[in-house]
Amino acid sequence: MLIFTLACKKTPGVPVGTPVWRYQAGAEVMSTGAVANDGTVYVGSDNHYLHAINPDGSLKWRYQTEDAIRSSPATASDGTVYIGSYDGCLYAINPDGSLKWRYQTGAGIHSSPAVAADGTVCVGSRDSCLYAINPDGTLKWRYQTSAGIHSSPAITTDGTVCVGSRDSCLYAINPDGTLKWRYRTGGDIFSSPAVGSTGTIYVGATDYFFYAVNPDGSHKWRYQTGNWVYSSAAIGADGTVYFGSYDCGLYAFSSDGKYMWHYETEDWVYSSPAVTSDGTIYVGSRDHYIYAINPDGSLKWRCRTGYWVFSSPAIAADGTVYVGSYDSYLYAISADSPLADSPWPEFRHDNQNTGRAGEP
Repeated sequence: MLIFTLACKKTPGVPVGTPVWRYQAGAEVMSTGAVANDGTVYVGSDNHYLHAINPDGSLKWRYQTEDAIRSSPATASDGTVYIGSYDGCLYAINPDGSLKWRYQTGAGIHSSPAVAADGTVCVGSRDSCLYAINPDGTLKWRYQTSAGIHSSPAITTDGTVCVGSRDSCLYAINPDGTLKWRYRTGGDIFSSPAVGSTGTIYVGATDYFFYAVNPDGSHKWRYQTGNWVYSSAAIGADGTVYFGSYDCGLYAFSSDGKYMWHYETEDWVYSSPAVTSDGTIYVGSRDHYIYAINPDGSLKWRCRTGYWVFSSPAIAADGTVYVGSYDSYLYAISADSPLADSPWPEFRHDNQNTGRAGEP
């Protein structure tokens, strides 16, 4: 693996927004990184590998699956790393890079796993099923929808598992695998749910709408953008909801559905935003840039990569922004604020990508 050291975040005078290093993954990086407590960054790539990268950008280890990895890894409290692959398997990898177990579903996995408080791992498959897997790799339950699941599940504070399907429905599944409710949109749901402080669930769809759904499955509000909404929402400390759209915009709404602003990039926003403690919003765009946007919707800075940015930013405890690009690199970018203390500050909720509301 090639490591390019571009600038050091801790060097005086280095401006915020400068890459500290970039790691060559060998293929496109659409996966979003998970940052473990020891600073290790885990990320998948299209050449079938899960990479474990040290905080200085050097390779710790990598594990090869049998197909592309666009799922984002999640880490459990015991250090186990969970990742889905297009080979149809959910993998559990030990912290040393060895295989713990793998569970075979009926089709490729684009969905990113969520880890419940009791260690249950939930993930969707393109075979149309949502799976709940015990920590030992055995099946706990599965719930079948009517179409493939690309969306990544979110687990609410009461253990309900929420996930979108390409059958146009947002599902809420009880912890025992039974249906709690489903909410029908007008398009496929590739977006992953985010959960607000009052239990409101936010998700986008290919009908151009972004939806807010009450905890009981009833409609709260929706907003029509100019194109598909693949991006998943992030929520700021003040309750502001941020999401991107294929119409090139990053949007900001109050929790009650009041439009606040949107920032225009130069191409699709597939990436999901992340919000830091100083209110800065980070997001990637197909225009090759990673953007830092001020809380009022103005541009703070942007950093150019070599190609599309579909990956979502992950923010480390020291404020470093990790994000992948279609140019095959994972970038570590100098910044100065950790994640916001908010209900859902980034894609998959927290640095460990647990996908679980409340404490990770």
